[in-house]
Amino acid sequence: MRGAAARPFASRVRHAIAFVAIVWGVAATFVAFEVIALGGFGLASSFRTVFGDIALSPAVTQSTSCTPRAAGTAQPRPPAAALRDARVDAWVLGVRLGRDAVFRQLKGTKPQSLEQTVADLGAVAGRLGVPAPSVFRPAHIATANTEFVPFVESDANQTAHRLAEIFSADV
Repeated sequence: MRGAAARPFASRVRHAIAFVAIVWGVAATFVAFEVIALGGFGLASSFRTVFGDIALSPAVTQSTSCTPRAAGTAQPRPPAAALRDARVDAWVLGVRLGRDAVFRQLKGTKPQSLEQTVADLGAVAGRLGVPAPSVFRPAHIATANTEFVPFVESDANQTAHRLAEIFSADV
């Protein structure tokens, strides 16, 4: 019995080129989609009079949680190094708040883990000199993601407002 004859070298090269072209074509469509999506979101958020609240909810666009006090009553700004550290800590605070919100949606989360995340939130808020954010408890698991945005923007404990007063609205 004779085995199957090997394909010629040119045929193998054509197949390899076709494979690479297909893979790069698929990758290029993902890149193109991302560029178009980001551009579309930027356009929709820049021209709110035309697109309305399609890009951002009214809870975000009408939020005053990051607005510092009236002009002339604001506290003096801390040094640049403290401001840089505050930006990092504020970001960490937001990430931990989001992580805590996700953990509270999972059925198998241990109460000790939830207590630890609340303690971590308090520690980071303490470093920043602001009140710790309140704990997010969704009313309905199915709508937890959409409930989270108004929860953060309402800023019940005034965490974001205090950050804006002490450091800046950017923080």
